[in-house]
Amino acid sequence: MGREHIPAASLTSHHGFARDVLLLDDCQGTFNWTAAGTGGDDVHAYAAAAAFTRLKGMHLATRTTAAADNDYLSATRRLGLPESEVLRLQCRLNIPLMAKVAEVDVQLSINDGINLCCFAIRLMCLSGLVQREDTDGNWVTIPGITVNWSDAASVLLALDVSVRSMNYLALSLNGLRAALPPEGGYLEASAAGRGITLRYGIWASAAPPATVYITDTALLGSLDL
Repeated sequence: MGREHIPAASLTSHHGFARDVLLLDDCQGTFNWTAAGTGGDDVHAYAAAAAFTRLKGMHLATRTTAAADNDYLSATRRLGLPESEVLRLQCRLNIPLMAKVAEVDVQLSINDGINLCCFAIRLMCLSGLVQREDTDGNWVTIPGITVNWSDAASVLLALDVSVRSMNYLALSLNGLRAALPPEGGYLEASAAGRGITLRYGIWASAAPPATVYITDTALLGSLDL
């Protein structure tokens, strides 16, 4: 199960972001993410097949029966909004068969009680492009970073955003770091209440089903810019 508000120095020092851990999902116990998508016999569970360093990892797979191009599956987790100036969402991704996955989205949304700002990164597995969602909901390609790993490769992703300015800060993919333009994510009015939403989304290619393993999801907070 996820653990909240624990010291982070040992966990995050190798990332240069030794701050408080607001969430660490160790993928043990009950699956505590909310799944949605095409439905059918999709897979959304903590499973041994998805493990990396522990006994289990998050196993996401679109439906096998009547599988089709663009089948979709998401997993969502909601948290309270901390007193942090900067947030980092980091995770480890593993895609057993790249050709079966059209894209993977990683989203961090912040609701301040008035507006919802969604920071989203899209990995286009077939074209190799890495994109971010801008204020208008358009996808903008991030130069200098591509999806070029092989089947079953382990990939570390980290997204840094500013809570104060509601802007992107940086993206790191397997140690390759790109400073992002100081622009906001997709913004819309929302009175749903203050909080943070984490979401993973996967889309199947024309050779479904899509399978993605996710481990070491951590949300880190810092009072420093």
